[in-house]
Amino acid sequence: MDSGPLAGIRVLEVATGISGPYCGKLLADAGADVVKVEPAAGDPLRSWSASGAPTSGRGALFRFLNTSKRSVVGDLDTPAVDELAAAADLIIVDGGVEAGRIRELHAAHPGAVVVSLTPFGLTGPWPDADLPTTEFVLQAICGSTAWRGLRSTPPLQAGGRPGEWVTGVYGAAVGLAALRGARRDEREHSERWGDLVDISMFECMVVTMGGLTAVGAAVMGSRPAPRSLELPSIEPTSDGLVGFCTITAQQFQDFLILIERPDLLADENLATMPGRTARREEFLAAVHAWTLKHTTDEIIESASALRIPVAPIGAPDTVTSIDQFVARGAFIPHPDGTFQQPRVPYRIGEFSGRALEPAPEVGADTGAVRWPPRREPPASP
Repeated sequence: MDSGPLAGIRVLEVATGISGPYCGKLLADAGADVVKVEPAAGDPLRSWSASGAPTSGRGALFRFLNTSKRSVVGDLDTPAVDELAAAADLIIVDGGVEAGRIRELHAAHPGAVVVSLTPFGLTGPWPDADLPTTEFVLQAICGSTAWRGLRSTPPLQAGGRPGEWVTGVYGAAVGLAALRGARRDEREHSERWGDLVDISMFECMVVTMGGLTAVGAAVMGSRPAPRSLELPSIEPTSDGLVGFCTITAQQFQDFLILIERPDLLADENLATMPGRTARREEFLAAVHAWTLKHTTDEIIESASALRIPVAPIGAPDTVTSIDQFVARGAFIPHPDGTFQQPRVPYRIGEFSGRALEPAPEVGADTGAVRWPPRREPPASP
């Protein structure tokens, strides 16, 4: 907590899931002192695993998101937590806290920047509409699902909950910008230093997940383009998966040479994307007849020689060994050494992240966090 560009910055995190904890992690990685507030039973994410296997309260996703943080037990109504809020530079809250309570928090501690990460933001018609707000529902509402899957089948979501991750990134970036402004206002003895940063996950997803075109079409009263597929795309190999991208006519022709089907070069219907989509099963049978006979490395070497855009597709047991990731040091051991995790995703000059510490046990720092009180903004006349 004594190194990094955010050394000395005090962050109180009252959030679960991905968005809020990832926002806090990005700040902790840069040296901020992040204190996580949990119920006595712990953040529910401690018990989550992708496979559903028992975690004994030490789920890998939780441990990744909460490295280098401290943990106290309580909630926003706990006096000790309220004292921390009064001394915090930045407070992260998510949709688990009611909108009215978030506003009360900001009013009670106007010197802190409060970053609110909620499905629809704090204003407008939707926050109070009691709408279901899973990641999948938000992907549908923002228009992202409009582009995935066959026209004859239901739309598909993008896996991995990307909307929650990107919301955490927006929260960290805008929260830091607001904190810089708060420090300026403090120097100028303004009446209010900290802003209430209202982040809507829905709006973040509209901008970043391909839904802007669909929403724009709706606003303009036109119909969005229909769903379409890329063929070839991610295809099976003898030992995994490989991804192709044949946008140009030359790339597709070279792909047919790659899979040893030069007889298809004269098929003008197959040369078009609508034609390939209509004959999808026939085309993929020809592709897989070749790809399943070769390893991913063999296919990448041959496709690269023909200047066909190609890349390995990571699986849980292979993603950390992909050569690009190895060369860039994209994965590092978790501090406890039990699994590999992504490294800090940014560099600032020579700084590439603090030395990571293991995620805390539930309430490990209850009663032990001592933040000196800040000078409160002057009262309004």
